[in-house]
Amino acid sequence: MQNKTCLNIYRVIGKLLNTPFNWSLVLMTIIIWAFSGNWFSYSANQNFDMLIYSQDSIKLLSLVAIIFSLKQSSEKTVGANNMLKLGIITYVVSFFSVIAMKTIGYSFLLGVWIFQPLSIFLFLMIIQQMWEMTNIHGKTE
Repeated sequence: MQNKTCLNIYRVIGKLLNTPFNWSLVLMTIIIWAFSGNWFSYSANQNFDMLIYSQDSIKLLSLVAIIFSLKQSSEKTVGANNMLKLGIITYVVSFFSVIAMKTIGYSFLLGVWIFQPLSIFLFLMIIQQMWEMTNIHGKTE
């Protein structure tokens, strides 16, 4: 019974990650971007900064993707080169996102409207790519 429930959850996650034209990733990007302090404000008590926390999480997953792809490239797994490129690009975009959003002027707007959503979308692309690489059958069906 529990195995069947886990299999159903696995299928739902797979279908959410693999939609035509990545519409689900775009929608998740908008939701994460909105709740990370852009549309809905949050209290910055106790020296907590949502921007730094979210971008540090993205950079950490980017490093994990780079290490994962280097390990997979030694085993000649399909998609390892794409994962490596995606991990490096995501790390760089996330780094520039923090720099741009901590300055004043036009670069702040560039960081809020371009770099931060792009880094979140690339973060979700890494998750999607890892899901496909670790999937046994290549499909969730």
